[in-house]
Amino acid sequence: MSGESFDLRRVDLNLLLAFDALMAERGVTAAAARMSITQSAMSAALARLRRLFDDPIMVRDGRTMTVSPLAEALTGQVRDILNEVQSLLASRSEFDPATDRRTFTITTSDYEGIAVLHPLLQRLATEAPGVLLRIQPAEHEIADRLARNQVDLVVAPREVFPRVGDFHHEELYTDRHVIVGDARNPLLGETITVERFSAMPYVATHLELYPSLVEAHLDRVGIARNVQMTVGFLLAPMLVQGTSLITLTSEILARRLSGPAGLRLLEPPMELPLLSTTMAWTPRVHDDPAHRWLRSRLREVAREATGLP
Repeated sequence: MSGESFDLRRVDLNLLLAFDALMAERGVTAAAARMSITQSAMSAALARLRRLFDDPIMVRDGRTMTVSPLAEALTGQVRDILNEVQSLLASRSEFDPATDRRTFTITTSDYEGIAVLHPLLQRLATEAPGVLLRIQPAEHEIADRLARNQVDLVVAPREVFPRVGDFHHEELYTDRHVIVGDARNPLLGETITVERFSAMPYVATHLELYPSLVEAHLDRVGIARNVQMTVGFLLAPMLVQGTSLITLTSEILARRLSGPAGLRLLEPPMELPLLSTTMAWTPRVHDDPAHRWLRSRLREVAREATGLP
């Protein structure tokens, strides 16, 4: 493609959107699903891209697709162009949650799903019936998925998102740890000492693919636990019901479950780190009115969930 002879009128903006989707998903089928078009339509867009750039763009290598060196080099430039167009259009458009239709893809952990996304979904049912949330688990490579625009927003504990500083981000809320046990457990009093905590049968926790923040802290400060099992952070408070087990969990989560699960909450006898939940997004959606609205609603829900002013 020659810069001197190239006719800009040949360019369909949808081709750049298709290129961005192909580079993000690295496959025709997934890119088609991302753009909500048929696989044949995406294949046709890929053929047009190949003619436009005089380059294969993507070629099949066994069961996978390999991106050409030129396409790899163009990925960032095309994304920057689309970000600029998005910002330009967003500055002159509005979003009406009561009538507009929009789908947001959010990556989050089960903990944040219970703490803030569940109450948000309850609100959207009446306030924004045309808005859908596509929730994905906070697994590994969440930073890469966000950078490739495979998700619109990440809502996750800072401990599982070490690259959060690469993106627009803000602390959504903080939570603290409490000890929980079965409300009928005769071994639990109104208070608990460190010695008693270390002696009682204990459920240790992990968060997604990482040890939980509280377990890592207790290991560092040398507080022993009588660990009977290790489970996901969300599951732990549910397993203590009807048993002599105790665990450490989020206060927001514990209070949500305390009634249905019959839990007793106790103040920890040791200092514990706060849980910090962050939301992060890319420049592509920073100024988009719909995304600004979504982030605003999440802030409001977080304030109510945590009792923050």
